[in-house]
Amino acid sequence: MTSNEIAVRLEAVGIILGAAEHADLAGAYGKLSPMLALIRTPPIPPEAEPAIVFVAGA
Repeated sequence: MTSNEIAVRLEAVGIILGAAEHADLAGAYGKLSPMLALIRTPPIPPEAEPAIVFVAGA
């Protein structure tokens, strides 16, 4: 999502940003975007997860 898309969503709920606020939003989102991508990315893809096998009576 881009800062423009965020601004459009805010406007849809009645929050209108001025040029200065929009610039602040773009800067903050630019800094946060890589961190959010890192958080959303799993460290190990599901197919690489080790299988856990339970053996009855072991």
